[in-house]
Amino acid sequence: MSRLPPIVSAATLLLLAACSSASLPAPSSAPVPTPTSSPTKVLRSVPGPLLVKPAAPPAVPLAGTSPRDHQRSGGPAPVRLEVGSIDISMPVVPVGVDERADMALPESVGDVGWYEFGARPTDSAGTTVLAAHVDSRRDGLGPFARLRDVRKGASITVITNGDRRVHYRVDSVDRIAKKTVPISDVFERDGDPRLVLITCGGAYDRGTGYRDNVVVTAFPQSGRS
Repeated sequence: MSRLPPIVSAATLLLLAACSSASLPAPSSAPVPTPTSSPTKVLRSVPGPLLVKPAAPPAVPLAGTSPRDHQRSGGPAPVRLEVGSIDISMPVVPVGVDERADMALPESVGDVGWYEFGARPTDSAGTTVLAAHVDSRRDGLGPFARLRDVRKGASITVITNGDRRVHYRVDSVDRIAKKTVPISDVFERDGDPRLVLITCGGAYDRGTGYRDNVVVTAFPQSGRS
């Protein structure tokens, strides 16, 4: 599996919150299934205190529409994310895609969206993708704004249904220009199991929104509880 590019420069880490109005490009070869009926709302406008442009979640590569393409592992779904080193403890809710094939996100900055068409934390392969807004006009800064402080080697715990805990260790923290984010790699369904947290970051422009995406990649530790 190809690795994400190295961190671009010393800028803030913001997990998929209040992103720019330009979605991350989906691979041109990716077929688009029927949008999910997730109960969460797609947050289309999440400006922070100084923001004016609507936010747009990332476009994601999707499986085909046949039932076989959407078979689930049957493993428990994630319900909570904990990053103790930066005091994050947030509920996780399942999300899918909207009519534009963009990843849907929870409306509240206090919730994390799990891309339910991808891997689950206990799967033996594939990427579990979690994303949240960094801020909103209504709520201000959310917990994911603190991702700027996460460090390589930090511990992350994802709690699933049934109170099973899957422990990860941060392998990399990358800030990548939106136009060059390797979407197919981020949403990988094969390869070693891993956790990816993603948000917007870098410089903000009132006309185009945030310039970059921040990608935090973590791999499972040997123990699951």
